[in-house]
Amino acid sequence: MNTGSARFGRVPTGKLIAFAAVGMCFFGGWLGWCATIQFAGVQAQAEIVETYEKRHRRKRGRSYAETYGVVRCIDQEGRAHTDEVRLNGGEVRGHKIPVRYLPSRPEDIRRDEFWDIWGLAVLSGGVFALIVFLIWLAEGFRRQGAPNDPFGQRPS
Repeated sequence: MNTGSARFGRVPTGKLIAFAAVGMCFFGGWLGWCATIQFAGVQAQAEIVETYEKRHRRKRGRSYAETYGVVRCIDQEGRAHTDEVRLNGGEVRGHKIPVRYLPSRPEDIRRDEFWDIWGLAVLSGGVFALIVFLIWLAEGFRRQGAPNDPFGQRPS
């Protein structure tokens, strides 16, 4: 029986490989969408035409407000499009903000900032990688038999 330092060099189980493959396909598609917005998207200036607050309630009963704005952007063909974006502090009606949109979907306006385009994909990708690593680590300990388990039965 091979135990000891080689426990983490083993090939992962089929379930872990399947989970990682499905996750990588999903994550790859998401990154592809972010890259499309970033590199094929058209840069423009959008004007905030209306602002309003949305109140959100957390589980413990506390509420918080986020400010949203309806923005109007003129596409390459001169047509106006509106969309809703979350605003940062201090942005008011009439203020101009940098945005991006795809030429094929000019009504889908995204704020031209790193966290608004890539942020959620980067964070969820990191969480996914952490989950896969922890599953791999637990699988390595399970295969080893966990001889240092203080609650397990030790052979006499």
